[in-house]
Amino acid sequence: DYVRGDTCAGIDEVGAPRLRALIESVSPAKVTVVAHSMGGLVTAYLAGSDVAWAQAHIASVVTFDSPLHGI
Repeated sequence: DYVRGDTCAGIDEVGAPRLRALIESVSPAKVTVVAHSMGGLVTAYLAGSDVAWAQAHIASVVTFDSPLHGI
């Protein structure tokens, strides 16, 4: 579902809403998100921007090479 222009779009405008919709559409239970690079940023933003939703839908997050500065 990724298109070239998504790289320059804001995480809050495109990435997080798409990830949220994907999680809600494919899984009735909590998911573990495995993310690389910008995917880790998108996931961290999504989880941090709606903590109650994240607690209900995300079991854990694993990131690789995401620039999260130790969070």
